[in-house]
Amino acid sequence: MARITDVEIGDVRCFEGAQSARTRRITLLVGENGAGKSTFLGCYRTLGKLSNLHDLAEDNHFDEPPFQMGGFDSIARAGKTSFTLGGRFAEHCHDRVAFTFQAVGGRPVDRGMELRFRGRGDSLRDLHVTAPEVPDVLMRLQNAGFSFDLLPGEVSFRSVSTWLSRYVRDGYVPFAGDLQRFREARGTDAESAAAGFVRLVSLLQKDLPFPQADALRVAAAEPSLPSRQRHYDAAPDHLTTGDEGEILAFLAAIGENVGLWRAVHVDRRLDEPRVQVFVDTPSGRFNLQDVGYGVHSLMVIFGFIYRNAPETVLLLQQPEIHVHPRAQAALAQWMAESGRSFVIETHSDHFVDRFRICVMKGTLAPDELSIIYFEPTADGTRSRMHSIAVDSQGNFEGAPDGYRAFFLEETRSLLGF
Repeated sequence: MARITDVEIGDVRCFEGAQSARTRRITLLVGENGAGKSTFLGCYRTLGKLSNLHDLAEDNHFDEPPFQMGGFDSIARAGKTSFTLGGRFAEHCHDRVAFTFQAVGGRPVDRGMELRFRGRGDSLRDLHVTAPEVPDVLMRLQNAGFSFDLLPGEVSFRSVSTWLSRYVRDGYVPFAGDLQRFREARGTDAESAAAGFVRLVSLLQKDLPFPQADALRVAAAEPSLPSRQRHYDAAPDHLTTGDEGEILAFLAAIGENVGLWRAVHVDRRLDEPRVQVFVDTPSGRFNLQDVGYGVHSLMVIFGFIYRNAPETVLLLQQPEIHVHPRAQAALAQWMAESGRSFVIETHSDHFVDRFRICVMKGTLAPDELSIIYFEPTADGTRSRMHSIAVDSQGNFEGAPDGYRAFFLEETRSLLGF
């Protein structure tokens, strides 16, 4: 299963300069409000989509639910004319992909790209694309063996990822790969660029690997919850999208696991055509309106998990909200045992500690867990990402001095120090 092992972000909002962070099967994003955790999730989702290089339009891929990051000016760090997003991969035809975005009509458009291919061991087969500040040059494509400029009118896309995913991927290359057509079009300028053209065509037609469609699957849960109702005009999507019986069985098993419910029922008999949702708890059967909001929020999260294929990387924002610490720990335990991949923004120490316990007890291997701490500067204008590992005993490795400083100060104050 393809996965991202490192995320690289440069000059995006609070992230000044180039920064990188390690991601694993379970990745926890921790830090204060406004330190960049949600921005990281939005960038991760966009990187996953672009790296597939499959049927991409020239859209603003950063401004899609649930991470509406806005246009170029609201994404790029103040005063910057470009920003970067990239990553390293495992079990993927790419070893590394990096995009450089510039403003085009107010939107962020990838005008530069670096592709490094896994297992090639040959820089002549990599591809670098830039948008040079040279008159009448749209793209410059190069690697260690050639350099070739594409001119306006020779390609209809300004976005490199769109050009590769909708033009080259379908077998089209500049001038249909025909040297004579290229010479006729370029006239007197053709001979100086002919060698580069031939090598570019060879790379695009023979050596450029494309991932299978959806080689890397990423899905993000909407953080806002649908309202609970005593009667629904139609059963909620998170309970009925797909095979309703399978969904309810899946929810029953998980509810039993986390200790919050034993079964969920969609009852269409009591007040047709409207429906009611009932939950079996240790105390009895209740309408969803009459149980705690934590039950409802976890039911929505688990419905989201059910609807996505097991190989999908799931992005969650604070799944612990409304949930008691015991259930938070049980939820983390289930995630560790599920084999699924998660990137989770959390403010819960109980969540973090249960994953550490899972490593200590062998449920998770140490290299399956990564914690990214977002440390803001004193003035709050910048943040630094720190990758923290956990050893086989559950101890933090690589934590900066500021990590957990607030909690330690609170404990000292409570003890009277």
